Amino acid sequence: MNLAASGLLVRELGGPSVFPPLPPDVAKLSYANNFKWKTSPGGDRYRRGMYTFFKRTSPHPNLTAFDCPDSNKTCVERSLSNTPLQALTQLNNTVFVEAAVALAKRATTISGKDAAKIRRLFRLCVARPPNQEESAALKDLLQESRKWYQKNPADVIKLLGIKLTKKQKLPTKEATELAAWVATSRIVLNLDEFITKE
Repeated sequence: MNLAASGLLVRELGGPSVFPPLPPDVAKLSYANNFKWKTSPGGDRYRRGMYTFFKRTSPHPNLTAFDCPDSNKTCVERSLSNTPLQALTQLNNTVFVEAAVALAKRATTISGKDAAKIRRLFRLCVARPPNQEESAALKDLLQESRKWYQKNPADVIKLLGIKLTKKQKLPTKEATELAAWVATSRIVLNLDEFITKE
């Protein structure tokens, strides 16, 4: 869902397993530490989860956090849950952060005021416009995020993975603005309405 909303999803069908980013040292948990995870380059890191390589002794944490069935048994009906672990995964996992950055860029490509961009952001995620309360909350969050990232340029650099040159001491205004939109995107991507299939 995150990849589709952000525009990163590679819709190619079939092919070999892919290796999306994996949190550090998870592969070491596999049986006898005999498996090395090499992250797929390019678009392969943005394929559907069904193409993710499945190591039975150490499955990808995204799969387990979002109720992937046990691969050793037949699954007639998939169970669904809504846990704090899913929210933490959505906020911190590399793939989800990359999706939030791409979504922020996608939502802000339209011209217009913040309200129009927030509507686009919200519609891309939950296929409906935000109501007045939701829109107001997201505007407030965007303003707070702008203030935060203006005062904390190191957080902009960390969030966006910016590499500064010797001449450039601080991130650009555009990068600071993008960071504020990424913070807003991450919240929309973490809505229960977005994560949980009702």
